[in-house]
Amino acid sequence: MNLINLIIELRYKNTPESFDFKRKLFQVINDDKMPTNIPPFKEGLSIDIKKKKMKVIIESNRTAVGIELIENINNTTDFVKKFFCKINKEINWNKIDRIGVKTIWAHTTTKPLNKLIAKFKNKFYSNNDLISESEDIALCLTLEDKDNNSKINYNSGIIEKNELINRYFNFKDITVPKRCVLVDIDYYKMEEFSYSDETLSSFLDKALNFGEGKANKTIKILGV
Repeated sequence: MNLINLIIELRYKNTPESFDFKRKLFQVINDDKMPTNIPPFKEGLSIDIKKKKMKVIIESNRTAVGIELIENINNTTDFVKKFFCKINKEINWNKIDRIGVKTIWAHTTTKPLNKLIAKFKNKFYSNNDLISESEDIALCLTLEDKDNNSKINYNSGIIEKNELINRYFNFKDITVPKRCVLVDIDYYKMEEFSYSDETLSSFLDKALNFGEGKANKTIKILGV
């Protein structure tokens, strides 16, 4: 399985002080305490780094980094960990409400589409009128990693080249297979915790291991 897309997102209810310049401006202009009903600065920063096939989004309530067509997983994860460390030094997230890692895995196949659909139906579903009449098929599951107190949205199916590019890639000038089995793993935890580079590093490693394991198991079950 090839990791074709990696997205890491942090969400936080409290806007980092360095990002909320409204509060600083108010205190400069007015000695009174800033009213709580004045919302923070909501505009964000979105940057496409084409040479790295990377997108960075930093907003008042979330920070996300996405990297496409990963050639070396270890090198990419090391880069991401250092990148988040660098951002945190400038922003200082402090309290995080949700952390999530989405990994999208693709297995290239030359099998005809109708045979792949039949494989999915045979391996994952009981034979009934609804399934037998369907022209396409996918598998959606809600899973749990109890060891890491994390939830997982699992989606797998068959995807063709054009749909793959349009749905999963921000950068379109790429080469992808004509057809593949896709496994989309959204691995996340929703609980407040104090951010640290070590916490992100550990969570990212666990999410990648979990995603790769489920992706490989999917292909093994299908036998493609």
